[in-house]
Amino acid sequence: MGNYVGEYEQKKSVETEDKILGYLKLTGRTNIEDLSTKVGISSTQLIKILSIIRQKREFVFFIDGNEVYMPGYERERPKEVVKEIVKEVVKIPCKHCGYLSDPNAEKCPNCSAPIKA
Repeated sequence: MGNYVGEYEQKKSVETEDKILGYLKLTGRTNIEDLSTKVGISSTQLIKILSIIRQKREFVFFIDGNEVYMPGYERERPKEVVKEIVKEVVKIPCKHCGYLSDPNAEKCPNCSAPIKA
């Protein structure tokens, strides 16, 4: 039973961190009280979570007095581009039976008629 509670608390912690980072990325600069109200936690909890985020994540943000801000280059960080490999399959229909076969085949595998004439 204790394992489920730990997993739940971990999940809620990650969700709160994501909310904080999402709001910071959206606004860029905000007041600590406004951010704590938006996320639904106290200012002291927010400052603790901000220090945890700073220690374990790659995001850059600064706390200046009573304001938290994230530089523009961090908010507009490019997303990793995933290249998609598209393989085009080309088949040539047989003139006699219509069977689709490879373009380098000499005879139709279905009716044995010559493909290239």
